[in-house]
Amino acid sequence: MVPKASVIIPVYNAENHLPKCLDSLLNQSLKDIEIICINDGSTDASLHILEQYSASDSRLTILSQSNAGAGAARNRGLELASGEYLSFLDADDWFDEHMLEKAYTRASSTHSDICIFQATQFDESSGKTHPITWGFNTKWIPAKETFSHDDVPKHFFQIFMGWAWDKVFRTEFIRSHNLEFPPLHNSEDQAFVFSALALAKSITTLKQPLLTQQVGNSSSLSNSRTQHSLCFYESLLILKQNLSDANILVPLRQSFANWALEYTRWNLLTLAPEEKKNACHFLREEGVFRLGIADMTWREAYSKRQFNQLRSLLAEFPEKRIAQKIFPWTRMVSDLIKRPILSIIIPIYNVENYLRPCLDSILNQQNAQDYEIICVNDGSTDSSASILEEYQITYPSLIVITQCNKGLSQARNTGLSIAKGTYIGFVDSDDFVHPHMFLELIQLIKSKRTDFAICGTQLEPEANFPSNKIEEFDNYLRIKKKRTKRISQKDYNNINCVVWNKIFRRSIIEQFHIRFPGGLLYEDNVFTKKYIIYSKRYTATLHKMYHYRLRSKSLMNTETPCLKNAEDHLRAAFIAYKDIEQSNRLPFWINSFYRYLHLETIHALEDCPSNKHGHILAQIRSFLLSCNYHANRNRISPTHMHFFDSIMKEKQTTDIKEIWNQFKKNK
Repeated sequence: MVPKASVIIPVYNAENHLPKCLDSLLNQSLKDIEIICINDGSTDASLHILEQYSASDSRLTILSQSNAGAGAARNRGLELASGEYLSFLDADDWFDEHMLEKAYTRASSTHSDICIFQATQFDESSGKTHPITWGFNTKWIPAKETFSHDDVPKHFFQIFMGWAWDKVFRTEFIRSHNLEFPPLHNSEDQAFVFSALALAKSITTLKQPLLTQQVGNSSSLSNSRTQHSLCFYESLLILKQNLSDANILVPLRQSFANWALEYTRWNLLTLAPEEKKNACHFLREEGVFRLGIADMTWREAYSKRQFNQLRSLLAEFPEKRIAQKIFPWTRMVSDLIKRPILSIIIPIYNVENYLRPCLDSILNQQNAQDYEIICVNDGSTDSSASILEEYQITYPSLIVITQCNKGLSQARNTGLSIAKGTYIGFVDSDDFVHPHMFLELIQLIKSKRTDFAICGTQLEPEANFPSNKIEEFDNYLRIKKKRTKRISQKDYNNINCVVWNKIFRRSIIEQFHIRFPGGLLYEDNVFTKKYIIYSKRYTATLHKMYHYRLRSKSLMNTETPCLKNAEDHLRAAFIAYKDIEQSNRLPFWINSFYRYLHLETIHALEDCPSNKHGHILAQIRSFLLSCNYHANRNRISPTHMHFFDSIMKEKQTTDIKEIWNQFKKNK
């Protein structure tokens, strides 16, 4: 028979408090439970106490392991748990005798993934007990039986604390999302709990104290902060990645940023002076960028006091001076420390004949000493790796990362994961750049105060490259006008999507976790279009400074019909739609998107074998239905509406191409 609840307790040197904890469990009014105690390498009498209790009650199971931390202990308990719901209890805390019955009844009757209850706090040093009022922010809890992050996206992470012990979780929900505690010495609760809350479809609450947390205990699980001062930061990064993987980072962005601000501030204040100094140095140099809060401003902060206090800690400025002026952290950081102004990321795969000119053009850039150059060798099987080793001897600052072959997208993402520059540039390893390219683009983006800068492209066709294809590339890459302007709906399609003739602000890339999708031919489309929807202004120069080689053997230039090429056009478009949807600006971008989808549909039909046209059209129809096309169709232009209506009516491919040809004539 499946128990109604599994209670998991990590135990480490808790002999003085463990009996009270276990008594509170064995005396629960809900009897159909299992208790899993993980002895995490205790050196006191904890294991002996557990064995005594286990001998008198078969519901208690003991597992022993060498000391690995509370997260690892809880994960081991998770593996064995068989109850409908999960509860986590620290060995120095205790439950109200009706806690499990009330939480289980509430969660199961409302079909909730998580039930959260209130708690009290007992200070062992003073002997006083008081309610934990900060564990529930009732101001933001919706007035309904159950809710999810969709109901309160702006303040979701401000409602509850990231504790595991004041919640019960539906076991199947936790396992379906493969959630586990990260292997950290502290702050592991934060990543697990907030990831679970954000993924939950239904959350319910019990507004009554059902647990007592004991504080003032030097052996408590929460007292390893000073020894491991950056675990909080790693925990926040894990949470951010989980939100991004679930495609919910964007709607929760502001709430996450404010939580990251508050959690960072609080952790810094708990550190000893030397650990605090080291942590602040790391956060100034890199941490705020990785967390995506480098560009956060005073106006975006929910608590102005906390915002000013954190800036004061990081900048080592008097708080009054900070409060007098509102400006992004990036400006503060660049004034304080010497960081590369630009990170140039070069993915490399079997380009031995082109790599030297590429590297020479970058290393000989004007002001190259201020740039960070990251080469990612993506499993090359030719002499590319040897060439990189040779250049590293001459240029020790050249960063070389070697990985097994994962493709262009993952190589670029690897570079992004370690980049430290204020701006990001990409160069393909078979191309080369003008000696002043990056200096000019940096000057443009700074002087014009824009979010990205674009330069012109000089095509470098090989002798046997088809002349008709040269014209196509030239038309696509041509910068028609020197300009600096606000991003408009037209720019979504008017700005070419290649990443290598641009530089981007890293703060925007990290804030919205913009990355290249793996296994996709048109990865630049996804990256650039997502970047555009979060940008405000851009600048472009007519100066042709990026030299793009047109190689007849290049993957992008194949003219053979291929179903994967065709499907990748559509996959890139579908990802772009999801990105717009998550930005909460669908009405603004909807017409631009359907123009883009219009173009990609034609490209897909042109690129795939004729006997697969029906397959492509079926994919388009399925997508249009999934994105509620009929509700959106009146927001798009008549031409595009006619085109997609024809697809929805299952017209023949030749009819659709005729519509497209007519559109081009009218244009």
